[in-house]
Amino acid sequence: LIRNPFHNIIARYHLEHKHHGYKNQTEWLEKHQNDKDGLQKYCNDLDKAYKEQDEAFFGKDKVPKAPCHGEFYKWAQWHNLVHEGLKLIESPYEIPVLT
Repeated sequence: LIRNPFHNIIARYHLEHKHHGYKNQTEWLEKHQNDKDGLQKYCNDLDKAYKEQDEAFFGKDKVPKAPCHGEFYKWAQWHNLVHEGLKLIESPYEIPVLT
């Protein structure tokens, strides 16, 4: 099943928000409301946290400008690996992955 990457990133943010709620991390929850502004702050935090690694991987001037670009990479990588894995499965049945 391939899901819209934007929906997937929003769902991952909601899950992250829920986990911080379970841990009663009120400071994080106050900074990251459960709305689009909170999601944007979350993406900015991720981009800042991984800036050094991104610059080492992409090059200093070639880091993607898209917010949450690491989440989009995870989404694409996961789906690519699913398709590679399906090629390895020798099944007489068709396995649906596209909706």
